[in-house]
Amino acid sequence: MSVKDIFKKIGHYIKKIVSSKYLIVFCLGTLWLALLDENSIVNYIQYDSKIRDLVSEINMNKKGIAECEKKMDEMKTDKASLEKYAREQYYMKRHNEDIFIVK
Repeated sequence: MSVKDIFKKIGHYIKKIVSSKYLIVFCLGTLWLALLDENSIVNYIQYDSKIRDLVSEINMNKKGIAECEKKMDEMKTDKASLEKYAREQYYMKRHNEDIFIVK
C-alpha cells in the first residue's frame, strides 16, 4: 500500500465525517450556544466582570460608611471635633470672630 492510498483513505474518512448531517447540526448548535445565545460564553465573561466591579464598589462604599460612622460617633461624644467640623465645612464662627477664606 502506497502513501497515496493511505492519504486517499484518510481523505475519504474525513469527507465522510464532515459530510455527516449530525456532526454539522452538532457543530452549529455548539457555536450557537457558545457565541450567539443569551447565555453565551461572551455574555458570561461580561457579567462576571461586571459582578467583580460591583463587588469592589460595594466594599469601597462599606469602608466609606464605616469612616462616616466613626466620624459621627466622634462628633457625638467630643464637642471640640463637632466645632472643628462645623467651622471647616460650614464656615461657622463665633460672634466675636471674622472669617477670611484664603484659596
